[in-house]
Amino acid sequence: RQIVKAKKTPIIYAVIPDDLKRAFVAFLNRDRKFGDEHFYKTHAGSRKTLLWIVTEYPDVEINVIESSYTFDEKLQFSHVQFDTKERTIDYLTSKQMTESDIITLLKE
Repeated sequence: RQIVKAKKTPIIYAVIPDDLKRAFVAFLNRDRKFGDEHFYKTHAGSRKTLLWIVTEYPDVEINVIESSYTFDEKLQFSHVQFDTKERTIDYLTSKQMTESDIITLLKE
């Protein structure tokens, strides 16, 4: 809101992991330790917030970046392109997960 008020053009870069289980393993192996709940809340909350932004502020540019690992375990990033805002919304809708959804997925 402050960016819009300042008449600046906001651009969002959202990094979404291709594999939430692998992202969780990376989270657990970080030097700075947080509780597991932090992972669940941030992943669920950021996905929800991003979808809210794209629907409430259609003029905001959203760049979706997918993080993944190569066969030799190097982290790589790929820009995900969308033809229309509707396709962006569809993609972000498909990525929605609650904290419970994430916990269930990680237990599989």
